[in-house]
Amino acid sequence: MLWLIFGIQFGYAESGITDPVFVVEKAKPSASTWGIDRIVGCTGDLETARGNVQGSEGVLVEPKYNTSSYTKGVFAMTDPTCVVGDPPTSKDVFNDYVADFDGYLYDLFECECGSCYVSDPTAEYGLGDSFPDGDWEEYVTEEHKKSFATYKENRAKELAVSKVQHELYSSDYDAWMQKFETKLHDESIRISLTPETDLADAVLTIYSFTWEHHLWCGETQEFGRSAVDHREIQLPTLAKGQTLHIWLHGVDSQLTWGAVLNQGDSTESIVQKLEADPIQSLKTDATSSDVYSLPSSWKGRAIQLPPGTGSNISNTCCSC
Repeated sequence: MLWLIFGIQFGYAESGITDPVFVVEKAKPSASTWGIDRIVGCTGDLETARGNVQGSEGVLVEPKYNTSSYTKGVFAMTDPTCVVGDPPTSKDVFNDYVADFDGYLYDLFECECGSCYVSDPTAEYGLGDSFPDGDWEEYVTEEHKKSFATYKENRAKELAVSKVQHELYSSDYDAWMQKFETKLHDESIRISLTPETDLADAVLTIYSFTWEHHLWCGETQEFGRSAVDHREIQLPTLAKGQTLHIWLHGVDSQLTWGAVLNQGDSTESIVQKLEADPIQSLKTDATSSDVYSLPSSWKGRAIQLPPGTGSNISNTCCSC
């Protein structure tokens, strides 16, 4: 066995989950039984960085663009550090859209599903007579034409300001991303366990999956876990008052990750519960959020992250 701080635990070769690194330390007074973090990356010597975990606020913040302004990025890591957080998003593109007259009227007449509506403050919902999409000639007034000219003038002014801000943002984003890509390494998951009593001969099942959740107008239509991966590991003996950090380096932190103390359950039975058809749970009046939650029999011996950006979540809606 190769020792790194505490040691690397070798498990099933067929699992895509990397070899865990164990770090044992004295428990902090505020430590809870379980903890789990997404680590966006580490800088410097990895062994030293594992002992210096920080949140991203004020340390690692990507630049943000907001049409008429932008916020500079922060990259303030000097010592070896591992940072809790999510990977940066892709660069925002510059939106230079200016509606033509037809597009302006489409919005003005609140067109939807092939029909448009004349504004009528006295009518229900403020909508009066309807007419087919595009057949607005008899409803267009000189006031509409004047308001469109005003819209174009104001939009040109907005774009002039936005373009300057986007160019500043784009330059800052590129420089920030270069630092991120060259200085950060080892995207990770960190699972922490602080037992309330001495813990010996314990087996832990670590798992990951892609959360699938598809909705129609806010109503759940389909959900479940796909691409479930798992790994069984033997934990070191822990005394009350100690915290074990289990590091998984080089993994996709944006999957959904969790861990379960087996406590008599086999790893196979744990995985079966994860892979079970979640629709069956709805037959007992469970909600989709209940289905995402851990089985009640795992209470107190398991932890799971909320869905990450690697999830497939969609909400499609059309009132037509």
